[in-house]
Amino acid sequence: MLKTDELIKKGKKAADIVKELEEIKPKVQASFVVDTLEYLHKGGRCSGLAKLGATIFKIHPLLLVKKGSITVHKKLRGKISFVYADYLDELKKEFSNPETKFAFVTHTEMGEEDLQAFINKARELYKFEKLYVTAAGCTITSHCGKGTVGLLFINGSEI
Repeated sequence: MLKTDELIKKGKKAADIVKELEEIKPKVQASFVVDTLEYLHKGGRCSGLAKLGATIFKIHPLLLVKKGSITVHKKLRGKISFVYADYLDELKKEFSNPETKFAFVTHTEMGEEDLQAFINKARELYKFEKLYVTAAGCTITSHCGKGTVGLLFINGSEI
């Protein structure tokens, strides 16, 4: 919606807006890191063994939305407050060419201290002009559970 609004304000015609948005779609970077596999397990998206292993070894999957599917992009390890920073570092390696006009931090009941640290690090790494902080929708919340956070932005090249 923000990109659409920007194009409308530039005086673009509807057909040109649709064309430009279609070109942007494959460049949208959407990813999340989850605190626990409990909700993925309850929803049938991971086995009990995977949940147990992730709990024992403090594994937190970095989920990446690519071509309409969510995949485990990487497995991060450690205490979740440190994993949030590792997640942003990992994104910076993978997606180093973002549009910096705006981005979204979306989360599910993340602690205020962790959330603020995440926002500060995202701003430091990417220099976004505007960072919108939102509560995750019901799909992410029900599948991923409390403590999930994601950074969403338009990358300069296709994902």
